[in-house]
Amino acid sequence: MTAEERVAAAIDTVPEPRGARGFERLGGVTNDNFKVQSPAGEFVVRVACTDADLLDIEAATGLANCRQASALGIGTPFVAWLPSERVVVMRFLEGRTLMPEGHARRAAADRLRLLGAERSLFGPRRRVV
Repeated sequence: MTAEERVAAAIDTVPEPRGARGFERLGGVTNDNFKVQSPAGEFVVRVACTDADLLDIEAATGLANCRQASALGIGTPFVAWLPSERVVVMRFLEGRTLMPEGHARRAAADRLRLLGAERSLFGPRRRVV
């Protein structure tokens, strides 16, 4: 199944983006990201690349981090996970890159410390020999 077919399946399955008339590819390195506009708003459908395991990416850890960051208010609002399609659906947020100056960066760092205190951001540490 192509990434586009997986996006179409997500639009049909998840209530929030249902009714979308199309989607736009945003890009991605380890995921294919698509912007979906539906009557309920704008969403990002993130499709895991099939070769992500070559980069030693742990999908379960990434998903847990996505959900936790959303719950802490420092990540995109989480909508759904479709394990059979390896697809995550999130709200789309317009934004800007945080710069070293400003209070937003400090607040985000404080929240990331909270997340790090609960568990590792990147899963168990591995020793590469």
